[in-house]
Amino acid sequence: MSDNISRPRRDADSFDVRGSVRSIIDAAQLHRLLVLAITALTVLVVIVYLVVWPATYQANATIMGERDIDSSRDAFYTGWNVFRKDDHRTELELMTSGPVLAEVVRKLDLSYDDVYHPFSSHLSYLWEQSWVGRNYRAVKAMIWPPDPDAPRPEDLEFARTVVDMHSGIRLDPVNEAIVGNLVVRGPNRRVAEIANAIVDTYLEQRSLRYQKEAQQALDVLNPEVERAAAQLHELERQRVEFANKNGLSFDLQRENQELKALTEMDTMMATARVKVAAMEAGLAELKRQLAVEPATQKTATVYEADAIRESLRVKRLDLQTTMLTMRNRYREDSPEMAELRDNLAQIDAMLAGTAEKVEKANTVSLNTTQQNMAATANNMRAELASAKASLVAMETAASRLRARVAHVPALQSKLREFDRELTLATEKYNQLAIKRAQATVSAVTTRAAIPSIRIVDYATTPSEKSWPKPKLLLPAAVVVGLMLGIAAAQIKRFAAGRVRRGFWGRRGGDALVYGVVTAATDWQPLSVTAYEGARAGTPADRGH
Repeated sequence: MSDNISRPRRDADSFDVRGSVRSIIDAAQLHRLLVLAITALTVLVVIVYLVVWPATYQANATIMGERDIDSSRDAFYTGWNVFRKDDHRTELELMTSGPVLAEVVRKLDLSYDDVYHPFSSHLSYLWEQSWVGRNYRAVKAMIWPPDPDAPRPEDLEFARTVVDMHSGIRLDPVNEAIVGNLVVRGPNRRVAEIANAIVDTYLEQRSLRYQKEAQQALDVLNPEVERAAAQLHELERQRVEFANKNGLSFDLQRENQELKALTEMDTMMATARVKVAAMEAGLAELKRQLAVEPATQKTATVYEADAIRESLRVKRLDLQTTMLTMRNRYREDSPEMAELRDNLAQIDAMLAGTAEKVEKANTVSLNTTQQNMAATANNMRAELASAKASLVAMETAASRLRARVAHVPALQSKLREFDRELTLATEKYNQLAIKRAQATVSAVTTRAAIPSIRIVDYATTPSEKSWPKPKLLLPAAVVVGLMLGIAAAQIKRFAAGRVRRGFWGRRGGDALVYGVVTAATDWQPLSVTAYEGARAGTPADRGH
């Protein structure tokens, strides 16, 4: 049975803020020791973190690269390998590469405690250094013998140091600029020394890399240049011997001039033949046009108005006047009006078939076009005769030249073969010599060259650690601990209430359970529910 005590109800979907806050406060007061314990535990965890976990210091070094397009620098250093520029992203990646970081670790004698550690890596390190971790590895080594090819512990320590140091380095580019910041994090104030050492080591290795490249080029180019020079001298000796044997002087210059003159003459004769053919075709076309062109032409024409058209226009005007007069006397559909309209239409048709002006007189004169064409034809006949005579003379001279240079091609072919081999050998020697000179300059100046990426501002020793911040972590730990404690108190309160209700509902024996009373809230009234397990003869059965 259930009895409800009526009271003002609230919408079941509304949230009782005041009641919730009061419930939280009551739970915190009831379980204040739990709240204080969780808060203290949270603060203790933060304090342990501040004590056990290494601090983090940060140092910044500013780096500047060359512009992608620098006309003045590129023009001055063209051909010098040592001054070539790499891509900025490639330079930055190489700066934090493994060889550079390994060299920095060796140079500064860095240990694991001198570099930054990611959370998971340092947690693994703490496990390995703990008593449990050491004994676990010892037991594992007894069960499974270690790999004989496994790296030594000092090598593993060195590799861990390099890997963890790399995770604490980042390069932040400056937007719309060729400047970047090298950020190095670490557990002590040596981060500035590490950042500067990274930049200096990379620039040193970069210079050594280019110097090694130049030296390798020299080692390869020197014997090649010597072989190319020997080959060139041998070809020159063979060519001089061939010229002396065949009695040639100045490399067939006279024969070459005659051959050149013959070639030019052939070109001129071909041009003359084309000109003769063009003039003959033009003369034939002029003759055809003269045959159809009249000797005279009409130069002026006098026009006058057509008298018939004017009389028709006067007649049409009279008909229009008569039609206007007869409209006052006749209807539009009368025969008289129809006759007038027919006459007007006939006159319009006649006007459409006549011209407004007719020729009165014409002036006829000589056709100037025909006269000019005749003069042009006469000139072309004269030029054609001259061109044919010139062509005959050139053909005679060309025949004599061909007879003289008939024996030249064989000698010239042999000389050209020598020239080709000499040209190739000379080009090969020149290119190798230029490359050797370039490599020599690079090898000499590589240490003094200004790199395309350089340090602008070295890192300075940080004055304080960047993380952790006790003045931020401790208040945050107190706040988080209070929130966790209040949440735990609230959960404990709810759990304790349900346990008591279930306990009394299941309890047997002589205890008399009459019902369950539900506390009233703003959205739920006070209610009393009779307990179904009440025994007969109890006050519950008697309505008490």
